[in-house]
Amino acid sequence: MESIWEKLKSLSRHIVILANGRGALSLRIETDMSDVTSHFKDCAVQVADDYENLDEYVKGRVKCSKFVLIRDLFLGNAIKVHLQIRNKKYLLFDSFYDELTLHYIIPTVKK
Repeated sequence: MESIWEKLKSLSRHIVILANGRGALSLRIETDMSDVTSHFKDCAVQVADDYENLDEYVKGRVKCSKFVLIRDLFLGNAIKVHLQIRNKKYLLFDSFYDELTLHYIIPTVKK
């Protein structure tokens, strides 16, 4: 994922993160000339009981600089990472370590 990210962040200031209840995760960069998307399948999913449409994608658009900060500082050595896209208003990362859990929120931005 590191090499993909390095290529994507050089194209745009924002990244769109998309996920669904079936374990699909996509990182997308949108520019005037093109759209570039990296797809990840079979990710572990924890779905709420009242979640009905597993095929529906939820997305959040965030600044690349904030995403890089989270990735470099908190996600690299974590045992497990949860990502939640909440009401299209912010991304919530939960990083789990041996005896510690860190929570970090990134507000989404409008196009």
